Amino acid sequence: MSAAQFLGIASCVALLSSTGPASGADIVRGADVYRQYCASCHGASGNSTWPGAPNLSRREAPLRTDQALVQILRAGRGAKPGFQGMISDADLFNVIAYSRTLQR
Repeated sequence: MSAAQFLGIASCVALLSSTGPASGADIVRGADVYRQYCASCHGASGNSTWPGAPNLSRREAPLRTDQALVQILRAGRGAKPGFQGMISDADLFNVIAYSRTLQR
């Protein structure tokens, strides 16, 4: 195998492995975590109940990448509290995957 062929294969593997952690997320677990931590502001069906909270049913926040959303969920933003240390990264990705199912 030539060096060029090896680099081509390595690039394909890297691309396929970077499709995002939420691609294997547990939506059922995400729904449970969402109800516990998110529904009070974003609504049970994604229709925000808190002023300034993105309406998840209208794709206001999910236009960002999963990794960008995890950063926001960890650190917080504006009135939204951060969940660093409260919710595992795996569950943050689960919540993101679930929240994408709320889009209409």
